[in-house]
Amino acid sequence: MIDKTEKLPGKQGKALAALLNNPTVRDAAREAELSEATLYRYLQEPAFAERVGEARRGLIYNLQTRL
Repeated sequence: MIDKTEKLPGKQGKALAALLNNPTVRDAAREAELSEATLYRYLQEPAFAERVGEARRGLIYNLQTRL
C-alpha cells in the first residue's frame, strides 16, 4: 500500500491531477506540460499507477455519494 501522504516526485503530482481532469492521456500530457511518452512511462511505474487508481476510485466514490 502506498503512503497517501507521501508527495509524488517531480512533475508526477501535476501529471496525476491532469489525468483526473482530462479524458485522454494526450490531453492530460498537454495540460501537465509533458510529452505523451513521459506520461505513459509514469503510468508504467507501479507506485504512480497505484496512486492514479486510488485517486480515480476516490472520485467515483465521491460522485456516487453525491448521487
